[in-house]
Amino acid sequence: MKPRTKVQREVMSLVPKLTPISERQKRYAGKHLFSHVAYRNGSVVYCMTCGKRLSESEIQNHKCSSCDNQIEVIDSKTRKIRDAGYYAIVSKCRNYQVVRYFYVKRLCVRKSTANYEFHEVAQEWFNEKSYCIVSRLATPLSYNTIYSLWSDMEVRKKLYVAEQITYPKMNLIPILKRNIGCFVKEAATLKTTPVSTMFYNVMNEPHAETLLKAGQFNLLDAYREDHKFINDHWGTIKICIRNGYVVEDFALWKDTIRAMEFCGQDLLNRKNVCPDNLSQAHDLWVARKEKLEDRAEYERKKEDIKKYENQYHKAKKKWLGIVIVNGDMRISVLNSVKEIFEEGQAMHHCVYAMEYYKKKNSLIMSVTNSAGRVATVEYSLKSGKVLQCRGLCNKEPEDYDKIISTIECNRQLFKSA
Repeated sequence: MKPRTKVQREVMSLVPKLTPISERQKRYAGKHLFSHVAYRNGSVVYCMTCGKRLSESEIQNHKCSSCDNQIEVIDSKTRKIRDAGYYAIVSKCRNYQVVRYFYVKRLCVRKSTANYEFHEVAQEWFNEKSYCIVSRLATPLSYNTIYSLWSDMEVRKKLYVAEQITYPKMNLIPILKRNIGCFVKEAATLKTTPVSTMFYNVMNEPHAETLLKAGQFNLLDAYREDHKFINDHWGTIKICIRNGYVVEDFALWKDTIRAMEFCGQDLLNRKNVCPDNLSQAHDLWVARKEKLEDRAEYERKKEDIKKYENQYHKAKKKWLGIVIVNGDMRISVLNSVKEIFEEGQAMHHCVYAMEYYKKKNSLIMSVTNSAGRVATVEYSLKSGKVLQCRGLCNKEPEDYDKIISTIECNRQLFKSA
């Protein structure tokens, strides 16, 4: 649409002044945006990134000496790979912070060097007072968003893209340079928070700035979806910061704090909120929480499953029945509160006790194989990422990486209709 405000007109006048993407930035995307594989056909193994034939030592070390990438060797006769992803570069222009989004396409052909295409599809322009989106024409679908790569960059109302990786070298406006300090690299590698959201939080929320500068990156990453919990328990978090306790597993720590709170414990006591063994503390306080509940009330709570069934079904009906199969692994969305209760009982964790079935933007999935239940997964419908993957008694399952990659490869199934 045509620029109508003073900010929009100024932004559109500055768009042509942005520098083209550099070769170094392209090389970083090629190395980190995509996975690197080598296909074995008989006794011959070729790196699909650089086209080199690999030696036995390179195969054993899973590293190509030519392109210097960690590679996964796969038995396949496939000769081509086509994939794509989104890449963000953080720049500045005048008094605006600019996050530029590039759609990157890769074509790998056996015995040849991979070919990359970079198409800039969107930009976010913002500072303390102003915000503007500039992008190409987008067609949002239930499973993906398609940008018309040959349409013009114009002012738009919505942004339909989130980066998969961000170039770590950032050119920041003064307020962000002050608030982020020397933590630019860490800010670029948050798991689930887009870089523009992180900038907004750090620029406007003192708590977010403190978490970044205190090295509490997992809490900062969780600030997007759990800012209410973090703000409500800020006194507890300050105790952790003062004692140098870094929260490595926010979801487990949050459930432990909530269970302690239910039991009436002092959340300003260092021994309570900075446990040496978080897993043990979690199990202890969740067990005490359940014991403190009146037994009759607890039994009634099981009966009340029926009360929440309709609410759960109405909220999650778009995704009920989804099953992902990968070999003997099955990842299925839990279709009822009763199934979530049974999952918590069988896996000995708190997916039911902590009422995960009430979370609006989460899907709970069960992972099984031929031996039985393997893990329980919490998937964020908002960010499109796996928030938690817990095995028996909250331990990390053996196939953790396989579970995560399987879900990420099929995340189009979980897009809102």
